[in-house]
Amino acid sequence: TKKGAKGTPRVAYNGSVSVKHNYNTMDMMNAEEFKNHILTVAPDIADKSNALFGTADTDWQKEIYRLGIATDHNVSITGSAAQEKLPYRASIGYVYDGGTIKKSDNQRITADVSLAPKFLKDHLSVNFNAKGIYNRANYVDGGVVGSAVYFDPTQSPYNYNADGTVNTDLTWDLDNPVYEATLGSFSRSATHTLSNSSDLRWDISKMFLVTGHFNVSSDMGSRDIFTSPKSLLYKNETDLSKKGQYTKGMSNGISYNGNVVGTFNKFFDDESLVSLSTGWEINHSKSNSETIQAIGFFNDHLSY
Repeated sequence: TKKGAKGTPRVAYNGSVSVKHNYNTMDMMNAEEFKNHILTVAPDIADKSNALFGTADTDWQKEIYRLGIATDHNVSITGSAAQEKLPYRASIGYVYDGGTIKKSDNQRITADVSLAPKFLKDHLSVNFNAKGIYNRANYVDGGVVGSAVYFDPTQSPYNYNADGTVNTDLTWDLDNPVYEATLGSFSRSATHTLSNSSDLRWDISKMFLVTGHFNVSSDMGSRDIFTSPKSLLYKNETDLSKKGQYTKGMSNGISYNGNVVGTFNKFFDDESLVSLSTGWEINHSKSNSETIQAIGFFNDHLSY
């Protein structure tokens, strides 16, 4: 943990922006190669195949992937207060990490405060640190990757109007690899973590020393998963009451531990030493979690 320092307050900023992309993807056939392959291996159904072929040349992997933008920013201030008797350091940071699959990302916010005062003519030193972290993530079903490598490249992602303009309706209904991305389904998680630690050292005399440490931390987490009733998962389900599912998981916990140790050291003229120590220690932790689930939704988007 970085500590505060004496002197004039100093403000620092660190930031970065980066771009990431998939270095490589599956080497798939283009539309012309796909047509030739089908007509070569199954010439007896050439008429049927030609009737099903589309007129597009679609790279379905490009339809689901994107450039991932990542950014990291941190601002900190270091200095001292109370006539330089209270060194301090505070910082706040933000991280955004956009995934290379559309609609996937992760965000994190952190805040940190450190104090390092001294008392009793510098015989008593205290180090205090508090930190909070908030993290939120959006996930995408990995099945979309498999769909993008097996679908017909002669098909267009979207239908076309009579005048040739693109229609937002998807072709091939549920089997379209980008279909799931258009739904209101989501999978996301959020965590909140707070922690505090304190250390002290008290040199009461040349022979007697007291040290102590105390730490407490708490965390809360949640996971929300909604699967739209229009999802491909329910393609063959005819019972409307079984289409669509929402699952929410929640957890929280708290833990703390601490100790205080008193040490007595006595040196004698013959360089011998007598050392006595006594202390007290405490440890505690508690956590719980619960999950609720609901099945049967009629709306593609869940609002709450």
